[in-house]
Amino acid sequence: MELKSVLELAVTVGEKLLVNGCGTHRIEAEVKRTLSSCNLIKTEVFVTTSVVIVTIDSPETGLLTMVKHVTKKAMHTERIAYIEEIITDFVKKNIDVETSIKEILNMESKNTYSFFVTSMAFAGAGAFRTFMFGGTILDALTSIMVGFCVGIFIQILTSIKILPFLVTICAGFIVGFVSVLLMRYGIGSNLDKIIIGSLISFAPGVPFVHAVNDILNGEHISGNIRAIEAVLSGIAIAAGIAFALYVWGYLAGGAII
Repeated sequence: MELKSVLELAVTVGEKLLVNGCGTHRIEAEVKRTLSSCNLIKTEVFVTTSVVIVTIDSPETGLLTMVKHVTKKAMHTERIAYIEEIITDFVKKNIDVETSIKEILNMESKNTYSFFVTSMAFAGAGAFRTFMFGGTILDALTSIMVGFCVGIFIQILTSIKILPFLVTICAGFIVGFVSVLLMRYGIGSNLDKIIIGSLISFAPGVPFVHAVNDILNGEHISGNIRAIEAVLSGIAIAAGIAFALYVWGYLAGGAII
């Protein structure tokens, strides 16, 4: 088995797991699992929120190191599970190195959820959480409309590669603006429940959990970076909501609803 191909597989695994939202500690564990199946004695794996570094030390080839810089990130749990299945097949010798790399790279060409389904997911999640936080049936129906609108805008903004921080601000603004708009037309009765329920989908829960997990496992660099990302996401959401309420207050002469 050629070590350069093994190194390429290990880095590809780390890169794709990181791109799709996996935690750094878990990424390191999966990359090490990939390398250990090849009976390599000396290996080093280092992963942060934006870099994957893998080194193999072999008597035949000496030190081999590959670095991959990752800037694009999203959350695709189904892809993470698929990559782990490929790694498991590789570890069990069911597939070779080249096939594993090809399967992982071809993964992104497979269709994800459609534009409409994603928008409906935002709508359904918002309605459920609004009802869960004490909103009425009418509030939940209002959150469906708010969630559907924000789902459309978020996908459009993401497709044109807007800075994620600005996308989060826009999400907060759209939620606040549309919620007040519907309330002014008599659709909904609890503005706070509608806004909170619709915003939970954007709450930085996953980055926060990854931050705690990384810090507890000794990955302080990645943990602190993810914690900062979570704080900035929260600030962006609050800024978007505040600006929406300010705009409505200005347009309505001080009375929001």
